[in-house]
Amino acid sequence: MTTEHDDQRYVEHLQRQLLREGTEEFIREQASYLDSKREEVAEIFKNLAASTNKLPSKWQAGVLAFERTSHLDCFYSTSIFNPLLEKALAICKKAEIEPTNPIHFYNSPGLEPTAAALPSNDTHMLFAGQGTFSFCNYWSKIFSEALFEAAATTLELQKWDPVIFLEQIKKTSIIEKATKLAIWYSLHDTLVGYGKLEQEERFTSLRSLLLNSMEIFVVGHEIAHFCYYEAYPDTNGLAPDQSDKDLEINCDNIGLAVCTVYGIGENNTFATNFIGPLVFLYSIHLCEKVKEIITKKPRHDSNSHPSINDRIKNVFKFAKVAKVHPDILEIMKDSLDAAIVIGSQVQLIATEVASKNTDV
Repeated sequence: MTTEHDDQRYVEHLQRQLLREGTEEFIREQASYLDSKREEVAEIFKNLAASTNKLPSKWQAGVLAFERTSHLDCFYSTSIFNPLLEKALAICKKAEIEPTNPIHFYNSPGLEPTAAALPSNDTHMLFAGQGTFSFCNYWSKIFSEALFEAAATTLELQKWDPVIFLEQIKKTSIIEKATKLAIWYSLHDTLVGYGKLEQEERFTSLRSLLLNSMEIFVVGHEIAHFCYYEAYPDTNGLAPDQSDKDLEINCDNIGLAVCTVYGIGENNTFATNFIGPLVFLYSIHLCEKVKEIITKKPRHDSNSHPSINDRIKNVFKFAKVAKVHPDILEIMKDSLDAAIVIGSQVQLIATEVASKNTDV
C-alpha cells in the first residue's frame, strides 16, 4: 500500500523528467522568492483585483494559503489551470464524455508551451506550467491588439481588407513585439524568461478573454487523452484502425467542444468562436517557422502529431460539422488571416536577421 509520501515522491520523479538541464535552480529561486514575498505579492493581487479586474480577488488569499510540497510546485500554475480543469470537467460531465478516473493537476517544470497528460488505470495526471501559461500570455497580448486593429479596420471599411490592415498595424509596435517574441522562442524553445511585454491598459479585457480561450482549449485537449485511454487502455488510447495523428485530431475536437461550451458559459466570444484555439495553434506554427529561419534547420514532420496546418484546418472542419453560423466562420477566417498577415511580416524580418546574423 502506497502512502501520501510515496505518491508525492512519484510525482516529483515525473516532474523531474520534464525538467530541462540547468532550469531547476531557476525554478528553485522563483519558489524561494515567492515564499519570502507572500505578503507583498498578496497586496499586489489585492490592488490589481480592486483597480483593474486583471486578477480574481481569490488570488490574494490563495497566495497566502498556498502550501508547497516541493520547490517544483507553482502557485501560478495551480491558480490558473486547476479552475479551468474543474470547469472543463463539468462541461465534459454534462456531455457524458468525462473520464471515470479522477484527474489530478500538477505543475510542469518543463518550459515548452504544451501541456502533458499521463493517463493511468487509477488516477490520471495533468501537467502544465510556466511554459504553457507564459506562451499563451505573451501571444494573447500580441493578438488581442492585432484583432482589435482588425476589427476596427473591418468596421471602418465595412469589409475585411488585409492590405489596409497591414498598413494600420505598421503604425503600431505589434509586428516588432511579435518578431522579438518569435526570435526569442527560436533560440530558447520557450518564452519563459522573456521579460516584460508592455501593453496598454485598454487591451487588458480582450487579452484576458483570448488568454482564457487558449488555455481552456489546451486543458480540454488533455482531458480527451484521458477519455480515449480509458476507452482503449491496451493501445494507450488508440481506437482500432486509428493512428497517433488521428488520436491527436480527435483530442483537438473534444478540446474545441469544451472551448466553445466554456465560451458560452463564460461570455467569452474568443472561446465560443474558436479564436483562442486558432491563435494558440498559429502562434506555435509561427514560432517554429521562425526557428527554422533563424537556426537554418528545417523542422521534420512528427510521426505522432499532425502538422499545425492540419490542426488549423481541422478547427474549420469541426466548426462546419458543428454547423456554426456562416458569420462565425467568416470571423474565424478573418481572425486567422490577421494572424497570418502579422506572421508573414515576422518571417520576413526574421529572414533578414538571419541573413545578417544580427540580433533584434
